[in-house]
This record gives sequence, structure tokens and C-alpha cells, in this order.
Amino acid sequence: MQRFVTAAGNTTDALRLYRWNAQLAAAYWTPLHFMEVAVRNAVHDSLAATMANPRWFKDPAVPGRGAAWLYPFEAEAVEKAIDKIFDPVTPDKVVAELHFGFWVGLLSGRYVPAQGGTDYHSMVWVKGGVSKKFGVAKRRDVHKRLDRLRRFRNRVAHHEHLMGENLDVVSADIDTILRILCPATATWVRAMSDVTRVRRKRPC
Repeated sequence: MQRFVTAAGNTTDALRLYRWNAQLAAAYWTPLHFMEVAVRNAVHDSLAATMANPRWFKDPAVPGRGAAWLYPFEAEAVEKAIDKIFDPVTPDKVVAELHFGFWVGLLSGRYVPAQGGTDYHSMVWVKGGVSKKFGVAKRRDVHKRLDRLRRFRNRVAHHEHLMGENLDVVSADIDTILRILCPATATWVRAMSDVTRVRRKRPC
């Protein structure tokens, strides 16, 4: 709360600013929701098709274990997701349970020979066909935008203040990703979003 008092100058305005921050976070949940679902569906659909396996994320030989080609962070995310699901464990349930950081990680282009040697750029973006979902966009640019959105999403989810965030960039990142993946969805989300209205109401 002290951060709001410092920004506002007094307790009364600080409370108004605190309320506005909560309203702003709530307004961003809708576009973040559709962006995250669009990204995870694009990646999952591509990998499931190119690997001819809707369970591409898990080890076929060991129940509950992440695929051997995944790095520890993503493999552990798969294992935690599976552990939370009641039988039957279906691909759709796992995809819905996996956190946003998992999908952003797959698009990172990570290549660490000491940790198994999988080249995510080659495995996911190129051979996995994910690049086709993103058209002419470069993987590095896509990942940069998604990683910014991941950090912003986490601030919203953990009820942190958003006063220092570059909201123009956040909104542009969401819209850009959605326009690449599904222009119609991008238009729909812009029409329903309350972000612009709430931003204009910042009290101080």
C-alpha cells in the first residue's frame, strides 16, 4: 500500500489508485485470456500434427513423465499438470493445465547441450511447424513479446501494482499476437476489451 501512497501523495488518493489498479488488472484478464489460449492452441495443434501424436508432451514409456526431449523446466511443468488431473488424463486436459510459461519456454529457441541438447528452435519452431502458425513473424520477436506478456500476466495474477508497466506496449503485444494467429479473434477481443476505458480513469 505504501507504494500507492507514495505515488498518490495522500491516503485518500492512494486508495482510489489502489482500486483503479485492481480494476485495470481485471480489465486486462480478458485479452490476456484469449491471447494465452490462442498461443497454446497454436503450438499444441502444430506439434500434435507434425509428431502425429496428441500426447507429444509426455514420455510414452513412463506414465506421468514429460517427454525426453523437453528441458527440465518444461518437463516438470508437464509432470505437475498431469499430477493435478483426475483420470482420464486427456491431451486437452493437460494442455489446459499447463501454465503460460511452458508455452513461452517452447518458443524460446533454447539450446543447452549440457541439459540434453534439444534445439527448441529446430524442434518446435521449424520441424514442429509452429512457425507456420505465426506467418512471417520471426521466432525471436514472437518470444520477446510473449515473454513480456508472461511477466505482465504474472503481475496481474499475483495482484501486484501495474503503475510502472508500459501499458501501450502490453496492449500492442496482445493485439499483435492475436492478429497474427487469428485476425477475427483480435478484432473481437478489441471490441469487448475494457482496458482503454479503465486506463482513462486513472485517478492520479
